[in-house]
Amino acid sequence: MNSVLKLLMGMLVFAAWPSIVKAQTSSCAVSYNIPYCQYIGKLKHVYINEGRVMLFYLEQPMDIALPASVGYTGVSNGSAVTYNANVDPVFAEYFYSTALTALAGDKTISIQMRQTVGGYMKVDRIWLHK
Repeated sequence: MNSVLKLLMGMLVFAAWPSIVKAQTSSCAVSYNIPYCQYIGKLKHVYINEGRVMLFYLEQPMDIALPASVGYTGVSNGSAVTYNANVDPVFAEYFYSTALTALAGDKTISIQMRQTVGGYMKVDRIWLHK
């Protein structure tokens, strides 16, 4: 009976594993005395305007108290993160194309932010997951 219960529990954990792996999370921490915030999940949509301001809307918004916990003040919007393509057009092109690939393929991404701009966290790196 004990081994049957263990088998059933194992099957339950295995069945739940895909949803655990695909869970969307936001966190902030300090590494080597540098604060950063991270989002792992999917994008809801992406946006760019004539002023070359890009917004990347998160499928699961970030709690705006998280950035403040590591010293980033002024974050008033946790639904999106931003980048101004005028800062580094080459990086912006790479970042935007990676974000579009993730959005089109319904892929999970990891992004990190290390500054704030206009009430949003500013992105500075992205990973695209299989």
